[in-house]
Amino acid sequence: MNMKYVIFGWGAGVAGAQLYTMNKVSFLRSRNIDVYLVYCSVSNEVPDADKVVLEPLRKIPSINVREMAIIPAYFTKRKREKVCKKILDFIDYSDGDDVFIESNDMLYSFWGELVAKKTGGRNFCFLLEGYFAPREQSQDFFRFKLSREEIAGTRKKSLEDLFAGDIQEENNCYFKAFCTNSVEKTAQADLKTILKGTSIAEYTVKIANVGRSTKPYVAYLPEEILKFAKQHPTEKILFVMIGGKEKEAPHAFDADLKSVPNLKVVFTGELFPIPETLLSAMDVCIASSGCVSVAFRAGAKTIGYLDDAEKPYGLVGYNEKEKLLLHELLEQVFFGEYCSRYNYDPNARGKCNTQVMEQEFSKQLSYMVRQRRREYYDTSQVMPKSKVYAVLARTIGRYVGLYSIYKIKNRMFGK
Repeated sequence: MNMKYVIFGWGAGVAGAQLYTMNKVSFLRSRNIDVYLVYCSVSNEVPDADKVVLEPLRKIPSINVREMAIIPAYFTKRKREKVCKKILDFIDYSDGDDVFIESNDMLYSFWGELVAKKTGGRNFCFLLEGYFAPREQSQDFFRFKLSREEIAGTRKKSLEDLFAGDIQEENNCYFKAFCTNSVEKTAQADLKTILKGTSIAEYTVKIANVGRSTKPYVAYLPEEILKFAKQHPTEKILFVMIGGKEKEAPHAFDADLKSVPNLKVVFTGELFPIPETLLSAMDVCIASSGCVSVAFRAGAKTIGYLDDAEKPYGLVGYNEKEKLLLHELLEQVFFGEYCSRYNYDPNARGKCNTQVMEQEFSKQLSYMVRQRRREYYDTSQVMPKSKVYAVLARTIGRYVGLYSIYKIKNRMFGK
């Protein structure tokens, strides 16, 4: 009997998580494993935000379960049962099927656990988040998964952050989430079209941010870019949000940066693959998580951020510990010490090729699917800080709609 491998992850749009999913799916299919994708897209503000666009993901069964944007406790028991049944029908579940769930997000993990219990299957939490805000109400569940060796992050600090440092070294599991094969070496890319009619040759300073506009650190960029531009009024500065959507960007991009006469801001929107010529045309790139390697391996000077950090951690391959503010670091990169001493080392971020990726995914698969005693946590009882809000959500959600509840919940209480 074949395993049904169900990924509770990201499918719509293009970003690091979707690229990881694409790579993982390709690997699993090469092993003749049946793969299903359960993803969640609730946005009503961006056209086609719920569309699966990466071709390898379009080749497997996928379903958008909007309810997964909210923890199960926000719903009535009847509604939870309905959501779980929708997922079971989607994977064509029959009694006795071997179901394995890989949950790639904290919220999705709660739903993965409920579905795993109904199938007698397993739910492994491979959390792709770049940062974690420890939440008391979900600690018991993730401690339970830790005790069963059913949880991993993408870097050493992932679970350390999740458990606020209270984790033994031998229990701190992390895997590589390969998502950096998004650059295409092509000489035919029309950069002027990609940059909405902007000619790179007109600018003396060219800076790019690589990645989504919604990453937390992006909120700090406008003020820092503004300071740098005002310090150098004779320079013509181009700032490109590669992969960023203007509608999803912090308001300051529109309110503050557009009024600076020597600064031009361009949003490319989702871009896959990214032409290597675009990255190499930039004087410096800013990025976090897997996007750091994307930019660096393309030959760009790269300033690295943690996803939720106010300050960058440094210039990759040169000094990754001196935490200057971004405008101070840009000053060093363009006109200071870093400018004169920096030497590019293509091996500073390690290698990424098909063989290395397959070896890593093979290691992950062996660890994740190994047999464990079948025990489950009742995640329907994981309540938000405000139990009153959960009750209100259950009561009025059917009238105002899921997306409205999702937006109000994020603004008031977080995940």
